[in-house]
Amino acid sequence: MNVQNARRNGQVTYIQVTYQIPENSTRETDNLLHIRDNYEKLLITQNYFGNPDIDGIPVINIIDWLVNENDYK
Repeated sequence: MNVQNARRNGQVTYIQVTYQIPENSTRETDNLLHIRDNYEKLLITQNYFGNPDIDGIPVINIIDWLVNENDYK
């Protein structure tokens, strides 16, 4: 699993991308939660219909993120 960070206009955002979030699994958020800074973290996925965040990390559908990228800055 590889978490990437993106820098734009001096802002840092950590992004984890996954096709689907497994039920009862923290695999997709563990790496983000281990980063001990205050930069924004996002989990982008194709198939997820649960809570809008997991442990404080926003979960965003890939289509929504692509169409409304500016809303997640």
